[in-house]
Amino acid sequence: MTTKSDKIIINELEEFLSSKFRRLSATKKTELVKEYKKRRKGDAIFVFWFFSFHYAYVGKWKRFFVFFFTLGGLCVWWLIDLFKLDTILKEYNKKKAEELFGKLQKT
Repeated sequence: MTTKSDKIIINELEEFLSSKFRRLSATKKTELVKEYKKRRKGDAIFVFWFFSFHYAYVGKWKRFFVFFFTLGGLCVWWLIDLFKLDTILKEYNKKKAEELFGKLQKT
């Protein structure tokens, strides 16, 4: 039985990996979903954005330090990022999904 959160995860993986995900066996899909759930980032990015740590949250350390030491581009960059948070989050999660898929293919 799949929960609502599992359905959301599966939809994300289908979006990010498209036909690659659909071709996996049921056991590989389950394994991928389980690992992806552990490693994906969620809506906490909005809290981190408020405190200017959203780039650190997704592992973009160089961008974080530039952002932090320029005070978020004197708050201009900080405000623009409010509208880009969803894209930043999707890019991170897509990258994680592709990494996990690659590791799964090697096993």
